[in-house]
This record gives sequence, C-alpha cells and structure tokens, in this order.
Amino acid sequence: MKKLMQLKSFCLSAGLLSLTFAAALAAQEGHPLVGSWHGTMGEGASERDLTVIMDWDGSVLSGLVNPGFEHADLQNARLVSADWTVYFELDFETEPGQEERCVVNGTIDRLGSDRRTMSGTWNCGEATARFEIVRDRDY
Repeated sequence: MKKLMQLKSFCLSAGLLSLTFAAALAAQEGHPLVGSWHGTMGEGASERDLTVIMDWDGSVLSGLVNPGFEHADLQNARLVSADWTVYFELDFETEPGQEERCVVNGTIDRLGSDRRTMSGTWNCGEATARFEIVRDRDY
C-alpha cells in the first residue's frame, strides 16, 4: 500500500511538473507581433533585405525598420487583431536632408507557428513593392 501511495505521489508530481513546464514555454512566446522579423522587399534586381523589430504593449504598436545607422521608426502603426492585419508608415532618408514617406500594409499568416510570416505591400512614393518577412525564433 505504501508503494502504491509513493507511485501515485510520483505520478502526480511528474504531471504537475510537466504542466508547469508547458505553461512556462507558452508564456515565452508572447504576443504574435513582438520580436524581430527578417525577409525581403521587392523583386529581382530591386530586391533588398529587410529587418523589422516590433513591440506591442497591449495598445500601442512600436518598432523600427532596418536597425542601425539608417533605421526608420514605425509611425501611425496599428494592428487589427480581427484579421491580423498590420499597418504602419515610416520616413526613409533618400538623400541627406530628404525623406520619402512609405506606407506598409501586411497580414500575419501561420499565426500559431513560431515561424509566422507577414506579407503585403510596401509603398514608397510612387513605387509599390511586395514584402515577406518571417518572425525570428526566440531562442
């Protein structure tokens, strides 16, 4: 009888430990937008690498594009969680002292995946390009 009680206690402890571990892993994922995203914008010879870093505090979407000396901050950024569309504007410096306004519209796909994607249109001035970025893993 004592061994049966010990076995039950061990099974209960192991079960609770695995539930705690699963909850901790789920908590690490965070909001689907938060993190760094990498991919490309444009096609063919005009294709360029793209890095977007986003943060969501529950009401405000913030971040930047292409971190480094030539980064651009997200402006007027918003998330529509009903259909997981993302909108933001930014100003890129084209020449010293001159900026070009860009408007970005994207949709998050593969929402439940740790490698979710976002794709859509990137409009700068008169030019429109497609973009696709993948969220980096958090490990």
